[in-house]
This record gives sequence, C-alpha cells and structure tokens, in this order.
Amino acid sequence: MHSMTINAPSGATVLINVSGTSSSFSNGSINYAGGATAANTIFNFDAATTLTTSSIGFNGSILAPLATFTGMSGNINGALIAKEVSGETAEFESGNIFRGSFGSTTTGASSATPEPSIRVSLPLPISCVFRDIVL
Repeated sequence: MHSMTINAPSGATVLINVSGTSSSFSNGSINYAGGATAANTIFNFDAATTLTTSSIGFNGSILAPLATFTGMSGNINGALIAKEVSGETAEFESGNIFRGSFGSTTTGASSATPEPSIRVSLPLPISCVFRDIVL
C-alpha cells in the first residue's frame, strides 16, 4: 500500500482491521478527511507476525502484538505495540497516541455494545469500522 485517505466524521473512533500474517507499507502516507484524526485511529494487525514500514508517514496507532516490526525511515504519528521492534523509523509523535473509545463496561451490570455506524471494505485485505459512540 502506498497512500490511503480515511474519511470519517469528527470525533469518530476508527478501527482498521488488517488481515494476514505479513504486511508492508512503503513510499506513501495515511491521510485524513471529514474530521477524523490519527489520535482516534488504530490499525489492528491481530494475526501479523511481520510488519514493515519504509519511507511512509504512518498516521495512526499500530496494534500488532504478535509481530516483529521493522521500520525503515519515515515516521509513526501514534503509538506502536509490537512483539519486537527494529530498524530506523525516525520519529514517533506522542500527541497522536490512540485516544479513541470503543465504549465502556460497568462492573456488575450488562451493557449493549453499540453497532458500528459505518463499515468499509477496501480492495486490500483491510477492513474499517468507524464508530461514533456517545456515552
């Protein structure tokens, strides 16, 4: 993947599930429109064992707990959670650490999980869920 634009309403939490055991992003950027921000976006690589970025502005947090992450040049404007990290990713922007919300739970009480307001399928092995949750 080279570049992507995420278009979601202001205040929406954006969850992007990326399938597969290996992913690579190079020579591009992840951009936002419609009020969405990197601080409310998380990319979930739940099955990935390898994840590589090269010369990309990766705007959003990365959750890849099983992956060996290799970053070459570029930057991550968000948080990175990975099994192992190597390479030369030049910059992490702490101002964009994930601050989205997937709802809340209350001890001793049951609460319904809100349904996503928008689902998007992309031509890549990526799926998106935008949530605009009011608590």
